[in-house]
Amino acid sequence: MSWALRWELFATGTASPEDTWALVGDLSRLPEWTDADAVEPPLGPLEVGAEFFVSVAGRRLLWRLTTVEPRLLEATTDVPRGRLGIGVRVAADPRGTRLVLAGGLDGDGAAARWRARLVDAPAMRRRFDRWTAAALQRAHG
Repeated sequence: MSWALRWELFATGTASPEDTWALVGDLSRLPEWTDADAVEPPLGPLEVGAEFFVSVAGRRLLWRLTTVEPRLLEATTDVPRGRLGIGVRVAADPRGTRLVLAGGLDGDGAAARWRARLVDAPAMRRRFDRWTAAALQRAHG
C-alpha cells in the first residue's frame, strides 16, 4: 500500500528576502540554520538533477535537486521509510520576509505509514519550526 504525507510551515521575519535567500538558497550554508553537520554541495550552478550530500548526526544522505527557481529549491532523498522531499521558498512579506518550508514523505507499507504519521511527520514539523526561526534570526544579522 503506497501512501504520502505532506506538511508545510512558514514564518515571517524582518530580514529582506534577498538576505534570507542568500542564507537558505546557498546549500553550503545549511549547517548555519538546519541540523546538518556538513554539506558537500554540487559542483557548478544549482540545477535540476544536481546531487549533494548532507551529513546529519553521523548519517550521510544523498540529495537530488528537483526544482530550482528564483527563491525556490526542492530536493529529495531516500530514507528507510520512503522518499523524503523538502522545499524552501522565500517571498516578500509586509514584515520583510516569508520563509516557507514544505516537506513530504512517500512510502509503502502500513507499518511504515503509521510510524511516519505518528513519529516522522511531527518530528519534521518541529525541525521545520526550529529551522525557520534560526534562518530568519541568522538572516536578520
